[in-house]
Amino acid sequence: MTQCTACYSQDIEDVQAASQKVQAWIAEQEFTHIAVFFDLDVLSPQEFRSIMPAEPYLEKFEAGIGTMKFNQLSEIINSLDQELVSLIMTEHMPWDAKSLQTFMGSLSIFK
Repeated sequence: MTQCTACYSQDIEDVQAASQKVQAWIAEQEFTHIAVFFDLDVLSPQEFRSIMPAEPYLEKFEAGIGTMKFNQLSEIINSLDQELVSLIMTEHMPWDAKSLQTFMGSLSIFK
């Protein structure tokens, strides 16, 4: 698997420039099919709550926190000229579901 290490950024403010950078790298590699590995942690915790940095009651997150929004990511992915053959998503942390499961498990009716 080849990765676009030149395409990584801590803060992508100009999505069109990022899309062009990704597309230029893909063209250089002469790829015809693309598999996207989408780590949900690139998203802003305000945009999507089911990620590690959005853990309830967490005072400080020790790693970088994403700033992207879904519309920015969809613009980048939709700008690909090549055939998208796979979209893998990782780092999904459904905090609310986990909290609800813990609560339900504590009720005597479910024991």
